[in-house]
Amino acid sequence: MEGVDYWRACKQLTIVQAVLLTLGLDPAIEGHYVERNAPENQPPGYVALKSALIEGIKTLLMLGDITPLRKFDDRVQAEVNIPDTVDCEKSIVFVDEYKFWLRERGIPSDFFSSMMEDEPDFLQPKNPRYAHRLAAAVKAWQAVGDEPLAGHTPKQLLQTWLREHAAEFDLCLDNGKPNETGIEEVAKVANWRPLGGAPKTPV
Repeated sequence: MEGVDYWRACKQLTIVQAVLLTLGLDPAIEGHYVERNAPENQPPGYVALKSALIEGIKTLLMLGDITPLRKFDDRVQAEVNIPDTVDCEKSIVFVDEYKFWLRERGIPSDFFSSMMEDEPDFLQPKNPRYAHRLAAAVKAWQAVGDEPLAGHTPKQLLQTWLREHAAEFDLCLDNGKPNETGIEEVAKVANWRPLGGAPKTPV
């Protein structure tokens, strides 16, 4: 294997790492200085893809997590966040979400496309027996399973994820809005706590 292949073991990446891998570059080599270069000296496509990804994370919260840049404030003698900024070296992208975000937008990437090809046949749309709702239930279960409940039930988190990915899994009505009946049915299949009960708040 080449050095870049070992990045496939990561469940999450920084924005810098995700963008560089998408462009076919090794973050271990390029990632230390790319953000410090002028835009004209950054890899082709880097600025555009980074901007789109930041916008995507802000819109789809399960795609990643934004961390703002920080500076030292003499008034409070401590570091504070800089409003409306993004620290691309610390902001996080969730790999499973990112793969499908790329596919939805038709953005080519040999690195991430090969990762999707490694998935089971029933999760690959090219499979002649591909079932949208089965794939939706599995992907929702995978995406939400590692998330802290934070006062929500698994079903609520599953439904939120399914609404955000409704178009990807043919869960939209003719007017483009999420099909709430279909989402309810898929969430029931993926729900690992079907009997309900008050969710526990993480300590």
